[in-house]
Amino acid sequence: MPIIDYSTRASLDLDEITDYYLRVTDEETTVKVMTAILNEITYLADSPMLGKRIANEAPQYRVWIILKDRFKIYFERIAPDHIRVFRVYGARRKPLNPQEVFK
Repeated sequence: MPIIDYSTRASLDLDEITDYYLRVTDEETTVKVMTAILNEITYLADSPMLGKRIANEAPQYRVWIILKDRFKIYFERIAPDHIRVFRVYGARRKPLNPQEVFK
């Protein structure tokens, strides 16, 4: 079973995404979106070499773009079956500086 750790900021991101979708859509759509995000995170834990490397000096840091470019998952590969999720970032927000994500 893969190990997934979430930073405090990633947990807050997931809460914010849930709140946003509950405000602008319905519960069924919110559940579908959140399930898709969590499934992608589990998929990354199973295959942590997926995603685009972010920093040349730290190749374990990666980003995975999901749901038709609506979200970016910033994560670190800790071990072959262990990842740490730093951010789950919605495309509707101001772009992040990837180097700032992992500080």
